[in-house]
Amino acid sequence: MTPTDLKIIERALSGQAFTSEEAEQAMEAVEALRPTLRDTFAVAALQGLLANPGANAAYHGNVRHAVVDAYQLADAMLAERAKPIDHQFAEVES
Repeated sequence: MTPTDLKIIERALSGQAFTSEEAEQAMEAVEALRPTLRDTFAVAALQGLLANPGANAAYHGNVRHAVVDAYQLADAMLAERAKPIDHQFAEVES
């Protein structure tokens, strides 16, 4: 999100008129605010990591480490999600 994006969003919220090009920029700026599926998975993983008393103690004072771990878990979830369903179940059963 750039300062220009923020200005565009502020302008949109104020009710000012836009040219079609400005409207397209505004839509792109708003879209950039939307969390990705990776972000959603990372949030869920981070909640789980920090809710676990043992993990919470391990991350105390080092939140960045917890966030990095959460995104690594999210990446693993996305990689697993991309596999064909038959392949996913074959690995779980073995």
